[in-house]
Amino acid sequence: MINVLLPDQVRALDTLGSLLTLLPDADSAYQVVTARMAEILGVGVALVTRRRAEWQVLGDVRNVSANLVSLAIDHLPPLTTAPPEPIVKAVVVEKVAWTCVSVGAGDQPPLWLLLQADLTLSARVLQTCSAQLSRAFSAVNGRTRARLRRAREAFVLPRRLARLRGVGEMYQMTMDACARAVGATKGSLTIYNDDQRSLAVAATFGYPDILVRHLTFRPGTGIIGTVFRTQQARRVEDIRRVTDGPGARLRYRTPSYMAVPLAGCDRPLGVLCVSDRQDGRPFSVEDLTTLRALAGVASLALERARALELASAREHDAAIDPLTGLFNRRYFHARLDEEIERARRQSIPLTLAMVDIDEFKEYNDRLGHQAGDTLLRAVADALRRSVRVFDVCARIGGDEFTILMPGGTDESRYRIAARVREEIQRYKPHAMDLPVSVSIGIHSGTPATAAELLTLADEALYVAKRAGKARDDRRASRNSLDR
Repeated sequence: MINVLLPDQVRALDTLGSLLTLLPDADSAYQVVTARMAEILGVGVALVTRRRAEWQVLGDVRNVSANLVSLAIDHLPPLTTAPPEPIVKAVVVEKVAWTCVSVGAGDQPPLWLLLQADLTLSARVLQTCSAQLSRAFSAVNGRTRARLRRAREAFVLPRRLARLRGVGEMYQMTMDACARAVGATKGSLTIYNDDQRSLAVAATFGYPDILVRHLTFRPGTGIIGTVFRTQQARRVEDIRRVTDGPGARLRYRTPSYMAVPLAGCDRPLGVLCVSDRQDGRPFSVEDLTTLRALAGVASLALERARALELASAREHDAAIDPLTGLFNRRYFHARLDEEIERARRQSIPLTLAMVDIDEFKEYNDRLGHQAGDTLLRAVADALRRSVRVFDVCARIGGDEFTILMPGGTDESRYRIAARVREEIQRYKPHAMDLPVSVSIGIHSGTPATAAELLTLADEALYVAKRAGKARDDRRASRNSLDR
């Protein structure tokens, strides 16, 4: 039997596409299409697609049994792709007429409406309806993809940021994730610099940062400065309609943009801006909500990274002698205990060299304390140049230095001591004929305690001093090992 659609049915079909555009996701759209088509046409309706070489039913089957739909699908022609234009064709399966209507095109998967009737005489109406449904499905699928993209970025971004330590990497990852989440093709992340009292570009998306790296923004001026000062997000659908806006720029394809502040625990951090949505449409309220949520996550991660950097800097400062840049006494004793434990576990020798500047008081008295400080820095530089990369050099007080040398042979240890003495003897202060030398006491072994190792190295240093200074005492070291 061949059916012709009535005017009331045609008018009802015309409203179906606009109804679908209000739905939140594709699954809801599939359900509504099959229910409304069955209600309007009074025939059996099924919506099918072909995925992974198999036909699948989308939504609910209406006014017809699932068995009949399966039978019809088995006898369908190879409708594997969505045609560029709507197609309406009739097939007969087991003496039952079916009308196949394509409702998927472009970037959508191939979708076909199966109507249990021969409606080919109303093919033009069905083609118009198909085009409307195709556009509606495209819009709904776009929203579904955007929602999934937002959910994915909101889930992945915190985990990725937690694995990073460098603030620079965090800036770029935050910028990339936020732009992808809202479908933006361009974006920039600016961070406030306390010293310069301005915002500078820290990361970009969609164009080389070299184009804007030199730009700075003052708080309270322009879009970025205003958002930073007020700490209020801004979403503009058309910048040409904003009276206080900067006007459209050639770099951007669309007039819509968003800017949200990055707020720390006790101070603002910066501003994140995005523009040029991929589909050319203005950014929505949902886009702004997504961007603000991701900016909040990023702000926490950046605050954490800054806190870690500050803690690391303070820990470094607490371990460094401010005059020479070597490790200080506190760090040396902590490291000494660790190296003794490691030497005991691995049965390797541990060498401690005590270095003392000869006649340092006389040097200070003749040339002054500033020259004495310069000499201390010169000795520290000589130690750094002479030791191995894994040796530990420290200033433990006044003109006394230590070198902690794990492993190695007697020859290598004494070679390091000789290199230190030679480096320092070449130092000529203020072109004066005033010799500079050091005495070094060395002990190697696997002592039971740090105090024992320090005592033996001190004894070796005392022997070197008593023997005429400007030398290292090898004999004392060997005698100590023989005890």
